[in-house]
Amino acid sequence: MEIFADENILSLYRDCSHLESLRIPEASDSLIIVPGHALLRSTTVIDSNFNPTDISFWSLNEFQSADELSLILGHIRTGVSKLFEIPTSVLCFSGACTRHDGIGWTEGLSYYAVARHCCWWVDSTDLSLSDVDSRVFVDAYALDSFGNMWIPIYSFYLVHPKHVFPLRVIVVNYEFKRALYERHAQFLNVPHFEYIGLANPHNLDLCRVQEKISHLIRAYEADPYGENPGSEIYCKLQQRNVLHISYPYGSSRELVEYCRSSYAQSARSV
Repeated sequence: MEIFADENILSLYRDCSHLESLRIPEASDSLIIVPGHALLRSTTVIDSNFNPTDISFWSLNEFQSADELSLILGHIRTGVSKLFEIPTSVLCFSGACTRHDGIGWTEGLSYYAVARHCCWWVDSTDLSLSDVDSRVFVDAYALDSFGNMWIPIYSFYLVHPKHVFPLRVIVVNYEFKRALYERHAQFLNVPHFEYIGLANPHNLDLCRVQEKISHLIRAYEADPYGENPGSEIYCKLQQRNVLHISYPYGSSRELVEYCRSSYAQSARSV
């Protein structure tokens, strides 16, 4: 069956981002997050002619080169491999629609579609497609790195049968973003955090990027929720939110504070 981006894509896949309809295995205690860095074009069709390595199917930012696509695909496969490695884990592909020429897709759903198209690479495992599919969901709301962290974590809580937060959180991303995500994990009080830093984009000016990451960490410390009009985080969220969406399960401040306090309470009870 062909899957067209201008139809209701979510209804053609498993309903992987409507959390009301999802339940992950009760034994799940670990969450793997793969933040999105690109999304499929609005005209992209997933059929026998689809080739995820062909850049013409993708919407990339102006600063992203064609070489970066192979790295992005490596993020997807690494996340799936980690899912196979940890039997009690679930995987979230995270990211909203951040570009007008990708409307109909989100970053998270684009990654999900690629993994499904590749049949989760299960030919080298003992897992069936249904086994994998029940342990993967999509976040279609995150607009920045902080959202890539807290939204999947809170979503895990919502879809877990016992409504618990993941004890272990693993992020698969570029190595140069390690300090940023470690800051987010610390802010959220995540008890066990692991960062899998993969190869950085080619021709990256590492010194300049590290300065930008340090600057960004300070910006999040000043306005973590992007609530202050004119702040760097606020402006970034507004610019990326091409569909004018908001997380439908509560305010970011309220939910993040609940997550932080729950983790802190768990740490005190140990």
